[in-house]
Amino acid sequence: MRRILIFFLTNFLFLTEAMASDTLQLETCYKFAEQKYPLSKKIRQKERIEELKQGILTSYFLPQVSLNSKATYQSQLLELPFTIPGAESMEFYKDNYEVSLNVEQLVFDGGSVAAQKDIAELEKELAVQNVAVDLHALHEKVNDAYFAILLADTRKSSLELLKKELQAKLAIVESQVRNGLATESNADILKAELLKTNQNLIETDDDRKAAGKVLEEYIDLPITKNTRFGLPKPAYKPNKKNENNRPEYKAFALSRDLLEGYDDLYSAEYYPKLSGFFEYAYGRPSLNVFETDFKSYFIAGVQAKWTLWNWRRTDRNREVLQIQKKQSEADEETFSKNLSIAVYKSQSEIEKLEALLKTDREIIDLRERISDQASSKLDNGLITATDYLTDLNAKIQAQLTMNIHQIQLVKAKVQYLNIIGDM
Repeated sequence: MRRILIFFLTNFLFLTEAMASDTLQLETCYKFAEQKYPLSKKIRQKERIEELKQGILTSYFLPQVSLNSKATYQSQLLELPFTIPGAESMEFYKDNYEVSLNVEQLVFDGGSVAAQKDIAELEKELAVQNVAVDLHALHEKVNDAYFAILLADTRKSSLELLKKELQAKLAIVESQVRNGLATESNADILKAELLKTNQNLIETDDDRKAAGKVLEEYIDLPITKNTRFGLPKPAYKPNKKNENNRPEYKAFALSRDLLEGYDDLYSAEYYPKLSGFFEYAYGRPSLNVFETDFKSYFIAGVQAKWTLWNWRRTDRNREVLQIQKKQSEADEETFSKNLSIAVYKSQSEIEKLEALLKTDREIIDLRERISDQASSKLDNGLITATDYLTDLNAKIQAQLTMNIHQIQLVKAKVQYLNIIGDM
């Protein structure tokens, strides 16, 4: 109950924080995605299963009570080769009856129950860790949707800037047309470009809406056209290699621990099993076969069972475990290799984007000067609207390229931290 209250309280606090701010942050999306994604339910289900298993295993060391009954009929009676004085008139019956209450108490099982308890606990931990692995992969999906929205927003800003400049220039050219200083074709060219810009805005809005719907599915929060998204500030440090933070490594370790648990369980088969028993019965005949009346009696004692030979079943099971351990080690080695490659590619992408951004500013400055000159020439009738649009689009594209590179750099740093398990 306490865990459920904490879960809902945490949910409420995150929701309050998200609703209180007009800007949605990436880490907030992570938290909601982890809580809302169906995989999280597996943790609570597995914990409940483990509780039930522990209760079942504990019951093996509690007294086992059973009620038994039997009725038999035998074809021949007991015949003695001699006569017992005073028993000449004793009558035996071919039909016999017995009702008994049996109590058995396990005393020593060679560690089998303890090993099964350890296995149940490890299975729960491994299931929880596998969910952590899946949730870590979920971060990548959230990243894709989140940054797709940021890229759509920056494209929209550039298109709106272009639209604003086109409208301003169209107003000037239309005035020139009315005064006979410019041709109608120049105005038509600008109008066509303005229509194309409006189309691009519609496409960009649709792209943002689609990415928003995807993110909505992950975080279960409403995302509208007015929802703003903050640009993350990842704590990226070059050449930082903490791949061991990945949840997969803990899952590999738990898998090997689980195999060790099964090895302990198989080892327990070599030990004897010791238990005590008590039987209270009522029937005919009783323990004294010479008494033919119904009577009650009891038997108490200790019994041991020791399997001396099981046709190498235990040895074969343990050999299977050794093979599975080697497979787990090979899987981990393969994962580490692929992870190192991913880290190298991610660092290379970051270095490339940082290099591109260094020249983006210079390109923008040049394009702005060229565009300003083209604007002045168009106003003075020295160039056509087509020439002007070429330079204007080049300027807007240069600004958009720099903005895209900035967002891509942040995404690359976020992905790098996600790869090494720090996000």
